[in-house]
Order: sequence, then C-alpha cells, then structure tokens
Amino acid sequence: MAAFLPLLGEAAEKEDTTFVVKDKKIVVDVDGSKTNVKVFGNDGVEQTKVSEMNFVDGQEVEQVYVGSPFLPTSNLQHIDFAPRYPTVWFGMANITGKVFGTSQLHHARFSKSFEFGVTPYYMSVPFNKQNSMGLSIAAQLVWSHLCFQKDYVVTETGGKWDFVKMDQRADGNNINYMSFRLPMMFTVDGSYDFYLGLGLSPEIRTNAWYKMKGNISADETYKLNRMGLNMSVVWGIGPLVFSGSLGLTPLFKTVNGKKAYQNSCSVGVDVLSLVKLINSGKKKNKNKIDF
Repeated sequence: MAAFLPLLGEAAEKEDTTFVVKDKKIVVDVDGSKTNVKVFGNDGVEQTKVSEMNFVDGQEVEQVYVGSPFLPTSNLQHIDFAPRYPTVWFGMANITGKVFGTSQLHHARFSKSFEFGVTPYYMSVPFNKQNSMGLSIAAQLVWSHLCFQKDYVVTETGGKWDFVKMDQRADGNNINYMSFRLPMMFTVDGSYDFYLGLGLSPEIRTNAWYKMKGNISADETYKLNRMGLNMSVVWGIGPLVFSGSLGLTPLFKTVNGKKAYQNSCSVGVDVLSLVKLINSGKKKNKNKIDF
C-alpha cells in the first residue's frame, strides 16, 4: 500500500489519476466532458509518451499535428505522427521538354540552375491508431533560378518563348521567379525514424525576371503559366529531408509549340525534428547525471 501513496499524492496534485501496469504508466485526466488518456513507457532512462487518446462524450477525438519553425515548441501539439517537410532546402533544377522527361529542353542549361525554398507551416492527420501513416499538407515559398545557353538570347511574345542564336556569348543568361506551393502528401513513418511521402503540389507563380549579362545585356519580365501542378516525393531519416519535384504542367510554351517542364531534386533540414532530437539528447544526459 505504501508504494501507491506517492502516485496518489501526485494524482491529487495534478487533478488526474495514475495507474501503473507492469512497466507502463497510464494517466487519466477528466475535464468536463473531455477525457484524456496518456500511456507512458519506460526505456530504462526516462519515461516517454507511447500514445495519447482524447474522448468527448464517449467518442474518440482525432488528433492533428500542427507545426511551424517560427512558433515555440511549447505551443505545438507533439504526437507520434508528424509530417516531414524541410524547413529550408536547396537543390538542383532543370527544364525538360516533356513530363517525366530526362533530356533537357533545347537551349536550357542544367549547370548553375537551382531552387531554394522554405516551409513556414505544415500539418497532418493520422489514418491509424499506430500513427504510422496519414495525410499531410504544407505551405512553401520557393525561389527558382534557371539558366540558358549563353549564346542564345531569350524573347517572349504573347506568353510564348523563343531562343535566338547570337554570334557571341553572354556572361550570364537566366531567369528568376518565385512560387507558392501547397504540397498534399500521403506519408508513411517507418522504423528507425525513416519516412516516405508521395503526393501532388499545386503552385502559383510570379512572372519571370530575365537577365542577360555581357556585351549584349537584357533585363525583361516574361510571362509564365500562372498556375502549375507538380508530383512531389519526400524521404529521409530524422531531421534530414530529401525531396523531388516533377512538373506535370508546363512552365511556359515556345513559339515552335514545345512545352517546358521544371524538375528539381533537393536536400534540406526539418528544424522542428532537429530541435526535438537535440532536446531528447539533453534530457537523456541529464537523467544519466541525476542517476
């Protein structure tokens, strides 16, 4: 009986009820019509949350994870299923002549073409009680820098692009534009913190800023297709995120009827996962010292 007195005192102080079953601690908290059940497991170093369920009027409430690197971690919901999007990423980009194409569009240049992006907000909804799969959605801002062969000047008329051969080479020949992407992914969380996601990513684009540097210079604004759709995939381990984007709709059309599609492959870091990993390491070290 004496062994249960500390648990009863803790329950009275926190206005909840705690049960210990084998190596699991079960905490039940009732707040009006809402009942919250948490299960903690002991890994030999510290007690970690195994699962959490909420019931309102006898019905289980679905949990949604909302994350942003610009909010304090104490203000976020931390459940086992969390989306994995790179908070910041950098990758290579190119322009192909068809969907899922591997060869570049004529006069496009893969060298020094890149994209840079940030993910300020994302959320997810799990599909099962094990929190191993679910649907996630994110808001992303992307800067794209695409290069062209230095001996071709780019022109645009009525939304159609043309490439005109020059007798001399420029020092630089590229376009820059920004886009807002809204990726919607089906995500699976595996063992060892491995995850994989696949889905679609609609995007809204600005116009392109065209620049040519050298003896022949140009500084123009060209039209891009305002709306676009990409196929997106993310995979990785822990806070390290690899991602790929394949254009399903054209970025622009050329005067000869060819269409241009943008693809990219990048690597980034999920800041929230990185902070969680660092905090977990600090807690384990603290518990070892206390022990």
